[in-house]
Amino acid sequence: MYFIQELYNGGFIVCGKSQNLSDSTTDFCFLKTDFSGNVIWAKQIFDTTLLHGSPSHEWATTIREKPDNSFVFGGSVRDPHYSSSVAYYGWMDSSGAMLSSISKHSDWTTSVNALLLNTNGNIISTRDDREGAGHYGNYLEVNSPSGQFISGGFTGNHSIANQALVEMKDGGFGTLALKEEYNSGSVSFPLVTRFDVDGNIVWKNTMHNEIYTGDTQFVALCPTNDTGIVVCGFVKGGNIILTKINANGDSLWTKSIAIAGKPTALQLTLDGGFAVLGTLNNSLMLLKVDGNANYIWMQTYNKTSGNASGIYFHQTADEGFIILGQIENASPETIYLVKTDGNGNVNTVTKTGKVDPAKVFNLYPDPFPSSINVDLPGNHQCLFLLCDVTGRIIFSKKINGESDRLDLSFLPSGVYCAFIKGDAYIASKRLMKQ
Repeated sequence: MYFIQELYNGGFIVCGKSQNLSDSTTDFCFLKTDFSGNVIWAKQIFDTTLLHGSPSHEWATTIREKPDNSFVFGGSVRDPHYSSSVAYYGWMDSSGAMLSSISKHSDWTTSVNALLLNTNGNIISTRDDREGAGHYGNYLEVNSPSGQFISGGFTGNHSIANQALVEMKDGGFGTLALKEEYNSGSVSFPLVTRFDVDGNIVWKNTMHNEIYTGDTQFVALCPTNDTGIVVCGFVKGGNIILTKINANGDSLWTKSIAIAGKPTALQLTLDGGFAVLGTLNNSLMLLKVDGNANYIWMQTYNKTSGNASGIYFHQTADEGFIILGQIENASPETIYLVKTDGNGNVNTVTKTGKVDPAKVFNLYPDPFPSSINVDLPGNHQCLFLLCDVTGRIIFSKKINGESDRLDLSFLPSGVYCAFIKGDAYIASKRLMKQ
């Protein structure tokens, strides 16, 4: 499995690939779970129509929920008898049934590595394209909701597929790729590219100065609250590295954390700090640092006899984390879901289940012009969170009492999802800003 996202109703969607036992190829694989990790449905989907009509290797690398609870995902399809493959975009309804798909054909190997939806429903993705003779290109693309190309640009020679694309606070995008340079032999440097909301390049930063040794690898990036970017990496067999880049593309600092883990994903947290997912001593590792990369805490998770590795994670609406991992030496390979609280402790409180959102809180007016009223019958004390259509938390406030009025005039028009998190429940409502 490659990716996990929290859903508007508090559950989760996971995507990846699974073995097709009838022809030894791999198929698209999806799991939808409730908030406690119980599987609601599992789908194994294949498409034999794209490449020569023969069974193909298929895998889904990323998936996003749309405001109507349907899904759009990205991945790749490769014919096992040929070297070529196609980048693949698919649409499913809320039950996991395929609705439609499109593909981006090339003479060489291509794939969709990362994907998100911005507030107007456009699909933002990064796509690899092998251009022949050992040359690769990685591109950011802005596509319409139906997958038609709008704009885009070159981001580097190779993608870093674990976490190559993030949405910025101003609606633009940041990407992380590798740039090949041949001044003194073939060397690849991390390349951070900043795009505006329309997909135009704002700046590029080739991170020469942040590479201490030839064994340093950068693997993920995330936005900061001041419209900068933090990039995460590691020295092989050594420390975890975090580098801050400001809104103009200038490197501000590089911090080394004395933990010999291998990071795979990075997230901006609600308190303005950062969380790092990775692998340490054959266990999942979750590391929390503040906004200046100072160590706060670290947790590890592995309740099996196998080697667990961290793949992707997401800070959830209750301020905790959902972690997607994998048991590498299991047969068959086993995915590993861990739900924690805000301090990285395995969360048991939220497993009490959800109550009917209509009985927990009320939001009005809907649609709202600039502010909303929140009613909490029973004088609840809770946390209110608002997410955009990409699942990114854009507003939070603790509420004490039966009602509150929230100023959301800073938001652009669009569809949002509100969450109320109490001690024994989490509930959600969808609403629209005019």
